[in-house]
Amino acid sequence: MDFSANAEITSGSTYQLGSSAGLNFRNKNFMKGANTLSLNLNGGTELSYNEHIGDKFEEHFGLLSEYYGLNAGLDLPKFVAPVDANKFNNSNLPHTLFTVGTNVVNRVQYFTLVNTGVAFKYNWHETSTKTWEVTPSFMNLIRLPKKSDSFNHRLENNPYLQAIYKPAFIEGENVTFYYTNANSALGNTFKLKVGIEEAGLLLASFNGIGTALQDLYKTENAQYVKIDLDMQKYFAFRHSLCAFRFLTGVGVPYGRDKTLPYIKQYYVGGPYSLRGWRVRSLGPGSSFNEETKKSANALDLTGDIKIECSGEYRFTMLPLFAGAIKMNGALFADAGNIWLTNPNDAYPNGSFELERLGKDLAIDMGVGTRFDIASFFTVRIDFAIPVKKPYLPYIAENNGWVFHQIALGDGSWRADNVILNFSIGYPF
Repeated sequence: MDFSANAEITSGSTYQLGSSAGLNFRNKNFMKGANTLSLNLNGGTELSYNEHIGDKFEEHFGLLSEYYGLNAGLDLPKFVAPVDANKFNNSNLPHTLFTVGTNVVNRVQYFTLVNTGVAFKYNWHETSTKTWEVTPSFMNLIRLPKKSDSFNHRLENNPYLQAIYKPAFIEGENVTFYYTNANSALGNTFKLKVGIEEAGLLLASFNGIGTALQDLYKTENAQYVKIDLDMQKYFAFRHSLCAFRFLTGVGVPYGRDKTLPYIKQYYVGGPYSLRGWRVRSLGPGSSFNEETKKSANALDLTGDIKIECSGEYRFTMLPLFAGAIKMNGALFADAGNIWLTNPNDAYPNGSFELERLGKDLAIDMGVGTRFDIASFFTVRIDFAIPVKKPYLPYIAENNGWVFHQIALGDGSWRADNVILNFSIGYPF
């Protein structure tokens, strides 16, 4: 058994000061069967800073959001019913996993969201390069016990927000396939992840359950199908590496639903996505929200469809502290966006249309420095600027390209366009 605790002080592009803490317990031989039982309690806050509010330094900070959760998991190193364990052997590394937990997010100015979930899944290795993960059933109950008056007013005037922030019960299943030849002697690695998820079909067959949920929680069961694809390719050279990624996800709501539930939606932006934009601050499509540009506490921008492409040229620079830290550099570019499945008046040009795909793509470019510390973990610093903004009014000569506006010597331009991403690990 082991017990650990952690505490963090952070800062990010969507908030000025954050803090979090967690308690973790793990029993690696639960019930004396080499089963792993894990318990996790965590919580945190995010604060904004405004020098025009309050007189003292501490009064300049305001609470943006807070979150906390309690989660548990049980990992059995074997298959349990209804799977026939005799069809697999130890070389397949079979596992059965059960998870349950409740997580609360309080966006102070808007709402409190409670997500209670339970799932069980099977995981095994078909070969040394192929892995499967099958979740026969997962369930999430999404509730919003508290909504501010201003948020309710916004919902009244935006059917799309009404749809994604409504209470929902999600019952579904998914299958994910992984492939990697990371141990290839040539060093040119290829990774593939393909997943498909469905929700609502089983509950639709049991009218009584859906009616009970509607009466008890004022909650409708979500109905959708999602397909996700993630491909990564790496070309290794003597002192450098070229890395490419293509990532896409498509969610199709059906039945009475017109969009995916909030926790199943896609977003772009941030240190592991389009690095020229803040997290959840781009899209959908070429629509634009002035509030998102002005306020770090704006509502998240999300969608039902996502496309991302990234390319990096990574190269060695110099060793530090007798080689304990390796300083590396990178040149990169990202492209992509999110879209809605169905048109919505609140987001003009926000739905996916093939003929608009080229116009709707956002593109950024940047440079980065990475510090590989004792081959244990990597601290990454990336500077990125947008070079194509799909939400700008289209002019015949640029179609959203903004190369001609770049002014690195202008402080106000840098404040509006240069995004600093400080993070742990590589983006992909």
